[in-house]
Amino acid sequence: MYKVMVGGLVFFNVGTANAPFALIPDGRTNPGAEPPIYASLFIEPHQYATDDWWPEERLDRQVTVVNNEGRRVAVPIKEFRIPQFVELTFPVAKPGQVDVVNFDTTLPSLKQIDPGFVLDLGTADKLARVPIRGGRLEVFGVRDVATVQWTITDHSGPIRILARTQNNDIRSITLHDDRGLAEIVLTNIPDIIPGQGQQPGNATVVANAAATGLGGHFQLYGKLNVGRDASKLTAPSDRPKLARLAFNHSFFRFIESRDEFPDPQCVPTRG
Repeated sequence: MYKVMVGGLVFFNVGTANAPFALIPDGRTNPGAEPPIYASLFIEPHQYATDDWWPEERLDRQVTVVNNEGRRVAVPIKEFRIPQFVELTFPVAKPGQVDVVNFDTTLPSLKQIDPGFVLDLGTADKLARVPIRGGRLEVFGVRDVATVQWTITDHSGPIRILARTQNNDIRSITLHDDRGLAEIVLTNIPDIIPGQGQQPGNATVVANAAATGLGGHFQLYGKLNVGRDASKLTAPSDRPKLARLAFNHSFFRFIESRDEFPDPQCVPTRG
């Protein structure tokens, strides 16, 4: 067993879909939405085994978390950014039915926000398509901001994540099973980790955007619309009551120790 925890701008096409999937809009260039956002996988070093990812997109980061004694300590974390469109596949031993829990009551529906929204299945401005080939999807909260937990129980052994480009170049990240405790974080958010990979001042910009609601990130979902029209895609102002996400991953421990994220506009959505 392992878990994939998904946060930020990620669209889930589940509902009546015969083959559920998620799409990640490309937010690296955002006219009117600052700062840029990046699609990334975050891996715990002790669960990491090997990879052949793009070298320039492999970042060894350091985050500050609160340990069990209540002290703030720095811990390492590995970030793997997605630099171009890929089919991102997570291993499932026997693909089958996907159990979807509480999506209707917790995730914003782009179709309800804008009845004219039509998902572009071909040429959407996206960085990744993620097939959901089995397991359980359920929405929880990290500091009251929606996060999707994808639990894949039908798996044992090393966890090999594959990223296939349009030119059939395949890159991969392999994790140890870690006795069924492995947690993978997949996000599409601004870079909020100080240091390597972050543009100077991003943390302050993120803080200001979150505080004022002027980030404009939610409208990046317009990149998935057939007409690329985002004018009616307004982020919901209300937040549903969510059970807290249970996790051990250092990335979310870092999130909970800071004030500048989550930006309530950076939430997963559904059709």
